[in-house]
Amino acid sequence: MNQEVVVIDSDDEDRKPAALNRNRRQPRPRSKNIVLIDLSNDDSPKNGEQLQPKKRKCSMEELDRELAERLQREESQRPEGATKQSRKNHDADEQLAQRLQQQEDYAAKKASPGQELQSMTTSSYGKAVIAVQEIIAFVNKAKTTHPMLARYNVDTVAQDDMVFLAKQMLDKREEFKNNNLPSSVDVGYHYTSQSAMSQIRTNGLLTKADRESRKVASSFHGSVFGDGIYTSENPTAFQDYGDVGLLVGRLKGKAVRVMRHFHPGQNTDANTIIGDKIVSCGSNVDSSGWPTTNYRHEIVLRTSSQCLPMIRYDKAMVANTGREGLQSVGYLYAHLISIINKLFNDGAIEKKVALPPLLNPTSQIRPVPQLPPSLGLPPNFMQMTQAPNLHPSRTPITNLARVASTTVRHTGGAAQNAHTSFGSNTQYCTLNYVAPQKLNCNIDSTAFKSPSPSCNLNEDCAICMESLTSSRCKKIVVCGHIFHDDCLKKALRSSSSCPICRKSISEPQGLSPSGSMTISTSTICCKGFEKSNSIVISYSIPASIQMSYHVNPGQRQHGKNESAYLPNNVDGQNLLKRLKYAFMHGLTFTVGTSMTSHAPNQCTWSSIHHKTRASGGLRCHGFPDPNYFVNCNKELDGLNVPPANDLGDDGFKSSVEILMEIAKPIHMKSEKPKRYVG
Repeated sequence: MNQEVVVIDSDDEDRKPAALNRNRRQPRPRSKNIVLIDLSNDDSPKNGEQLQPKKRKCSMEELDRELAERLQREESQRPEGATKQSRKNHDADEQLAQRLQQQEDYAAKKASPGQELQSMTTSSYGKAVIAVQEIIAFVNKAKTTHPMLARYNVDTVAQDDMVFLAKQMLDKREEFKNNNLPSSVDVGYHYTSQSAMSQIRTNGLLTKADRESRKVASSFHGSVFGDGIYTSENPTAFQDYGDVGLLVGRLKGKAVRVMRHFHPGQNTDANTIIGDKIVSCGSNVDSSGWPTTNYRHEIVLRTSSQCLPMIRYDKAMVANTGREGLQSVGYLYAHLISIINKLFNDGAIEKKVALPPLLNPTSQIRPVPQLPPSLGLPPNFMQMTQAPNLHPSRTPITNLARVASTTVRHTGGAAQNAHTSFGSNTQYCTLNYVAPQKLNCNIDSTAFKSPSPSCNLNEDCAICMESLTSSRCKKIVVCGHIFHDDCLKKALRSSSSCPICRKSISEPQGLSPSGSMTISTSTICCKGFEKSNSIVISYSIPASIQMSYHVNPGQRQHGKNESAYLPNNVDGQNLLKRLKYAFMHGLTFTVGTSMTSHAPNQCTWSSIHHKTRASGGLRCHGFPDPNYFVNCNKELDGLNVPPANDLGDDGFKSSVEILMEIAKPIHMKSEKPKRYVG
């Protein structure tokens, strides 16, 4: 039975039910059966006797009314002195409670804020909370004082989730300290897509292994230096990897340096890989071949807890605003460094330390082989043509540190850093291409001549469709076609072949900006070619000012970084020779509007297709593709790239081929000139 027993004792006010207590009135449970027992009533059970309550139906309203009447009756019957004493005690209790509350409030106000802050900095969670609070406060203030920051969507990456990620990094730092590993935290840069920001706010930046384990979808840009979170030392070098820039905290721990490519077979217990593909370095390398500047260093953090995304900004702030945008990013960087040093580095300022060990120092590169001793040429021909140095760029070298840029006769300018062939071991080759100031300035004047009087000039110029007799004309020697001199000069600005028959007048010249091409081998196999390893081609086109022959001369093109793959077999090596030749003649890239982002003034692929992934099929521009070699070679044929048999391993025409061209009799019987009819 569900009963409530209400005890009323006139001698003990504390035993009254809540309904009778004026000072502490609380909700009463709604019982169905209520039994009222009055201990002051003689009819109530005595000690030792069994309680025999009189049951009667009673509503809560009736009970409250009856108890209130009884309380009023008892107070009226109590002596006047006792009532005053009761009220006096009650007032004293209230005064005591007020004094205690005032003392507590005074103690809280007297406590120093610094003492509370000091207590929070003793735990990783407290440090994380303070760090996030300071970053949020700084960003909010910065946006009000620097309008550019608000215009380019500068903001904290997250708030509550950033506390969790910061604590995760601090715990990892404590682990590094316990293992006697470097534990300082610095600030770097990372670029990503806008679509990836939602998962970055929740999960932070993740390694590929963590993304796969958590089933987080993301785009993959390759991993030349292994799995990890790729960051840089500056906001401009790798801005093409996304439209959102991030300022991130980095816990490097134990680091090693890697040149050009990190291979899974290389064992290392390092927490961070500092990689550099060694592109566009020129002679700015030390004795080991390592660049003397960190502009293109890739800092690869090998676990997710080593990275803390803090502030995001639109890439356009760096790409489109010039110096002002870089200064704004530098302002954010400097304040983040201050917060990081105070809360993550125990107040210490990071000092310069010795360079980490180099995992793969430059190996000896074999020199270019000398020309065959016998070609059936005159005895003094080698001296006449200086055959050992037909290609000024093919300087025999044994160390990449001694490479110096030189000019190649058939391009605006190009230099080759290393010459090598591929085998079972990893070897490297770096080619530097320098774009010419003007196109086709290297076409020999002997490629043209004035038409003889016997030539029929009654035809029309195939370029302007005006009569050939209306202006001075020139005939192309190799094919005999005749054009107006001015028309032919304009046509040759964009192509080095005959406008009618497409026969090459000189070596082809494309519109690519200056850049570098680095080739290495990898243990990663191209899909469908599992019996051989792969050739990795890394292109790097730095941002630069467009030349007079580009779409917007004088404006800035934003550069490009791409990687491509080939199977390391006979077909792949032959195609590589032709791709080298194409790159060194500016045929691989051009400047225009991006087909994906529709942004203008971008460095884009030209007409030569590359496989940017070792797997994934046609949709992902990767292998397998059974028709790739046939299609790519056709594209190269259309650009007048020589066949692989006529090229050396370095992508230039072979020494034998060049010598044969030079050794041709000067007075050879030429074909009957051909003229365009109709």
